[in-house]
Formats: sequence, structure tokens, C-alpha cells
Amino acid sequence: MLYLLPDLIAKWLFDLRCYCIVLFLTAPYTIVPYPFCRFHMLTLRALSFAKLDDYQAFLAQVNALFTLGDRNVVRTYVNRAACYMNLHQPAAALADAEEAVRRDPKLVLAYRNRGYAYFLLKDYARALADLEYVFQLKPALVDNVLAIVNIHLASGNYQTAIDLLNERIHASPKQSGYYHQLGYAYLLLHDYRRSIECYQCILSMKVSTDAICRAYNNLGCVYFKLRDLSNARASFEAGLRRDPKHHTLLFSLVEVYIILHIDSQDVPRLLERLESVIANTPKCARSLYDGLAAYWRGDYTDACAQLGYAILEEPFSLTPHLWYCLASAAGKHDDLALKALEHVLEIEERDSVGLIPLRLIVVTNPSFYAAHVQAIVEAIPLLTDEPTYFA
Repeated sequence: MLYLLPDLIAKWLFDLRCYCIVLFLTAPYTIVPYPFCRFHMLTLRALSFAKLDDYQAFLAQVNALFTLGDRNVVRTYVNRAACYMNLHQPAAALADAEEAVRRDPKLVLAYRNRGYAYFLLKDYARALADLEYVFQLKPALVDNVLAIVNIHLASGNYQTAIDLLNERIHASPKQSGYYHQLGYAYLLLHDYRRSIECYQCILSMKVSTDAICRAYNNLGCVYFKLRDLSNARASFEAGLRRDPKHHTLLFSLVEVYIILHIDSQDVPRLLERLESVIANTPKCARSLYDGLAAYWRGDYTDACAQLGYAILEEPFSLTPHLWYCLASAAGKHDDLALKALEHVLEIEERDSVGLIPLRLIVVTNPSFYAAHVQAIVEAIPLLTDEPTYFA
């Protein structure tokens, strides 16, 4: 009988998993006698949309939580503030965060999200006041530390950011997020050796595959800034060996292949791989892929059209604007390229792909590159650790 025990346990676990899935999917339509249980089921459902980057659906689910009474309304305000921040509506996020603070002055997460909202509104003094208050209460809260670091970096206080990160690394030497930000801070100071060392430290740590891929991507971008394209390519390829479906690394590698004029057969194969992994990503990724493929074919008009769709879908994402600038310059539409470049300079989001595409303009439109681009391509933003807003 004992030899049947593993099978019985597996069956019970399977039945339990099925029950949980059914309960999860039917929660909005099931009469749950206890509002507390219904609140948590709806919260889980809402957070599942956040994982899929479907923040409009998330917002609808969170708004439904307000019908369940006052018992959990403060946490609902916190989560809706998070949703507004991901929808690039910081003013609405600030209103909800302030309401959460008013209702529960002891809730640390409410101050944290209010600080994030102030940061997005570029009110750095108030943002720092809220986040440092949270830091005093919870110094080990990684997202909060990284947000404080981002404020110092945005304010140009690089050494303050570095000192804080080194302090937290001493306290938590296995936290890869601190090394990510430290590498970025050193990059801003043009200390490339230390920046590379930070990302190499992450590669030697036992961390998630995603953290490893982010480190390889950032390491490749640092090498690119040093014009060491062979090591940049090697870093992107090493990351893809860890996760062959990491679309950020695939995008980065395609760009390097184009710059290096590597065998034309390699780029279509990479594009095929990229197409196979973006099916479940946001629509912007699909439009960006279509624009990239059109650019590779030399159809700059279609590339601009597809990248225009990507910009409409993600107006605050840096990458579509960069590629639109590139395609316009390649098509000799200097007026459109200049307008796109102005948008690039307005967007302060640190995108993972960075300013790599702008370097291609020197090949396709040297005069435009010399007149408008050369002064800014030295700053290559990296994939930084963004805060987790949700409660």
C-alpha cells in the first residue's frame, strides 16, 4: 500500500490545485459569505492582471473592491495608486496614496506609494521625505531603498546614492538589486570598470534567471558604450543561453548584429526567435518587432508606421521613439527624425535597450547624426530596478 502513497498525494495535490483554480476564476461570480475572503479573491485576480501588464483590467478589478465595505478600503487605495502609476497617471496615484495615508497614518505602504507618486511628479523633496520615513521603519525594504537611490541619481547626487547602496550591500550582500543600481550609478560617473564589476558580481550569485539576464543585458550595454561590440555581443548571447526567450536580450542582440553587419542570415533567424516569444507580451512589443523587421528589409516607410503604433500603445516607452527616429533618419525624413529625437530627450524613463539604435544613424544619415545625435548618444540608459508599487 505504501508504494501507492506518492500517487495518492499527487492526486490530492492535483485536486486541490484544480479546486483553487476554479475558485479563483469564479470568484467574481460566486456569492462568498465572508467579505474578507471575497476581498482577497478579487485582489488575487486583480494582481494577476498586473502580472500580465493589463493595468486597465487591473483597475476595473480594484474598483470592484470598493463595493466590499470599509474593512480593506485602505489597502485598496494603495493598490489603485499602484495601478495609476503603472498607467502613467501620477496625479491620480498621489490622490489615492494621500487618501490611504489619511485613513491609516500607520500604514507604511501608503507612505511608500505616496513617495513614488511624488517621484514621478518630480517633486523630489517630498518624495525623499516619505521614502526616508519608510526607510527608518523598514530599512531592509529593497524597493524603497532603490526608489531613494533613483531620487538621488535623478538629482545628480551620485555619491550619496553610491554610499547608500554600499551600506545596504554590506547589510544584505546577496541582494542583486543593489548591485544593479550600483553598476548604473558608476556608469553615470563614467567609472566603467566598477560598473562592469557590479554586473559580474550578479553573474556569480545564486539569483533568479531574470536577474541574471538583466545583468547580462546591462553588461552588454556597458561594453557597447565602450565600443567593445564583440564583448557586447558575447554578453547578450550568454544571457540568451540562460533564457532563450528573453525578448529584451533578443532585441539588443538584433541591434548589435545590424551594427556589426553580421551575416544577413543571422538577423532573420533572430527575428524569427523574437516573433515566437512576443506572442504573450504587451502589444507594443509586437509593433516594435514589426517595425524592426521592416527596418531590416529597408522599408523605412512601413517601419515608421509600425513604430508609430508602438508609440501610441506605449507613449512613455523610450525604445519605440528611438527606432522611429532611426527609421525616419534612414528614410531621409529629417523633420520627423528631429521631432522623434525631441521626444527621446523629453522621456526620462531608463529603458533596457537604451540609446543603441541612435548610433545606426551615422551609417544611414551621417549629416543628421552629426547635427543632432552625436552629443547625446554617449548616455546609454540601462534596465534599472523599478519599484514594486503593489501592496
